[in-house]
Amino acid sequence: NSFIKQNSKQKKKKEKQSESSIQKIFCFLREDFGKSLFVFNKFSENSGKIMTSAGSKGSKNNLSQMSLCLGQQSIGGERIKKGFLKRILPHFYYSKMGCNPSQNGFIQRSFLQGLNSVDFFFHSIAGREGLVDTAIKTAETGYLQRRLMKTLEDVVIFYDYSARTSDGRLIQPKFGLDCINPGKVSILFGLNNSYRKVENFHFWKKNNLNFSERETFLRSFSFGDMDSIPFFFKIRDLAYGLLNFKNQKKKNIFF
Repeated sequence: NSFIKQNSKQKKKKEKQSESSIQKIFCFLREDFGKSLFVFNKFSENSGKIMTSAGSKGSKNNLSQMSLCLGQQSIGGERIKKGFLKRILPHFYYSKMGCNPSQNGFIQRSFLQGLNSVDFFFHSIAGREGLVDTAIKTAETGYLQRRLMKTLEDVVIFYDYSARTSDGRLIQPKFGLDCINPGKVSILFGLNNSYRKVENFHFWKKNNLNFSERETFLRSFSFGDMDSIPFFFKIRDLAYGLLNFKNQKKKNIFF
């Protein structure tokens, strides 16, 4: 009995190793097909390739499935296992079942060519797993988000700039640790001259106005509403005041 068990275990290990190696070959095959499409010159003006290369939608795997072949259909990272009478579908003859990839879940056709009935069954078997996983994950994340929103819906900012609940429990002493409204924070561009040693405050004020006001203030997309303009001037005056205070003590600063 022990000898029979050892032989059966060894056979199962060999079968798993062979199945995993075959699965890797078919997966790499589909990836290589997708990479070859990007090298093909006549495919350079294709809209799908443009979307994929731009990063807006799609991947190389989607392109290969649309134009070349759907490839190996898998469940749980493995090929579709054989069922009753050692065949995946009842459409195959038992006597003709062999190592043919097309009878073990490999689809040679693409979406452009169209699928036959057997290919459609294989594709439906693999697609059901993704459909169920998507539904379960959506339900879990949606419920988690609802619980989070229900917990945070009574958090308000009081007049002392502290974040508290509706009954006064303290969550944060200062909102955002700096009391700055993120909706009114503006982005300044071209700050290459700001990381330099400042020795003369008047020289810095005269020559560095262009990096914030002269060049980017009027044409910056970050100043979308008029409410952010006074906020910008307050930050600018604060920077000038700090520089003037440091220069009065004759100290060099890094701003």
